[in-house]
Amino acid sequence: MLPVPRDINADSSVPDMPMCGWDRDNLIASQQTDPDIKVIVSLLEQSTEKPVWRDVELQSADVKSLYTEWPRLAFRSRLLCRQLTELTGNIVWQIVLPRQYRAEIVRVVHTGMTGGHLGRHKTEEQVRQRAYWPCWKRQVETELKGCQQCAQYHR
Repeated sequence: MLPVPRDINADSSVPDMPMCGWDRDNLIASQQTDPDIKVIVSLLEQSTEKPVWRDVELQSADVKSLYTEWPRLAFRSRLLCRQLTELTGNIVWQIVLPRQYRAEIVRVVHTGMTGGHLGRHKTEEQVRQRAYWPCWKRQVETELKGCQQCAQYHR
């Protein structure tokens, strides 16, 4: 696997989140205050070399999960992102999404632009194209189970 550049300024390859009303500066600030993401941001700012396990062993499960993604993490215009290489070879940069935004992005992509409610697989794909966080698929499943409109129509 090729090394991931640690600071890239190509905004076009990072998904925009205007559909949620978020801007890049707010996302960056939220990453720096998120209790789990800020640990990784701090470590990555200190060095592009993967830290020793001792630096994260007493941290939360989410920090440890992000630590395992180290080779795929990089700053894209100051925003922490994760590199995903699709089977087609296309590279997708996913925003490492702070906890405060996670439920909202699932709801927004689930309801879609037209107000229709996407199923689990399509919702997962829409999230995957935009964002990453530890255990994201589990949260998508949980949010969809809580969707009142889908439950009403047994989706």
